[in-house]
Amino acid sequence: MQKKTRWGILGPGTISQKFATGLKAVPDAEITAVGSRDLQRANAFADTFSIPHRHGNYTDLAHNPDVDVIYVATPHPFHKECAMLCFATPTREIIIGLKL
Repeated sequence: MQKKTRWGILGPGTISQKFATGLKAVPDAEITAVGSRDLQRANAFADTFSIPHRHGNYTDLAHNPDVDVIYVATPHPFHKECAMLCFATPTREIIIGLKL
């Protein structure tokens, strides 16, 4: 059996909702964590998508050992700051969401 890739979502906005909905259809992927600057928003997003780990800041998500890949879905002005935070952690992959 193939190991599932464990995703974390940094920034629970509208794009993240679309991303999470699509990712649920991928058999070898699971969303294990969400991080927001507001814990209530992280909890609401996690409740909607049955995500076990909820973080009220980006740093805790970036350091979560149960996350293999982080999808950065913050507003564009914060992409660099968030990506740099994630690069400084053991997480293996970082994906930055861009609205095209």
